[in-house]
Amino acid sequence: MKTLPNKLTSLLCILLLSLLSLSVVACSDGDDDTGNGNGNGDADVGDLEDVQEEDACDPISDEQLCDDHSDRCGSVELEDNCGDDRTVDCGDCGDGEECDEGFCVEAGCASDDDCSGGELCDTDSGDCVECLDASDCEEEFCNTDHGICAECLSSEDCDGEDVCNVSGGTCGDCMTDEDCEFGLTCTPDGCQGCDGNPDCGVGTVCCDTGTGPDDTGICCPGDSHSCCFSNTLEQWLCVHPDDSEQC
Repeated sequence: MKTLPNKLTSLLCILLLSLLSLSVVACSDGDDDTGNGNGNGDADVGDLEDVQEEDACDPISDEQLCDDHSDRCGSVELEDNCGDDRTVDCGDCGDGEECDEGFCVEAGCASDDDCSGGELCDTDSGDCVECLDASDCEEEFCNTDHGICAECLSSEDCDGEDVCNVSGGTCGDCMTDEDCEFGLTCTPDGCQGCDGNPDCGVGTVCCDTGTGPDDTGICCPGDSHSCCFSNTLEQWLCVHPDDSEQC
């Protein structure tokens, strides 16, 4: 078997070593590009960490969180500026308030000393009332639901055809608006127009009939209604100018 000349063998060895060196360099460059070496990869990771730090939310203190929810008290769970739910202690309420299930509310009475004008303290509700039982009233009933001395508790306590206005505790000619004629409103003092009950409510106006009972008006919606008396219905009506044929 013939062997290769020494010179040719040397050349082949040099060629193989050169190819092997190039492969090592190529692999080393590839590591740098992927960020696993000591080249630009480390710089890319550092940039990413900087961006993450800039986007991070800095949560406010417990004190500031409670200040932002000034109506809260005691230990409560609140959402902070980062959108996270946190349990914080917001302490006590201010003067004249008490903590009720995490909210500051107006404090009720604890004794008669907390009430004024001769009123009594209903410790069950924390309200100051006119009476707690009939012994607190002179020749009147005690309406314990409303805490007032009342002329009546039901219509049986009234004379004639009068009915008992329970909320007002007085006998009169109405219990609800349906008991009133001429479109008047039932008040604790009886059927009245808005001259006697000037607060018609939001979005309504007092329309003066000028000729109604006791020369009173009625409450009508809006500000463009007029009043007319319907002989058919026998009551005053609120009429829009476009519907004047109703009267």
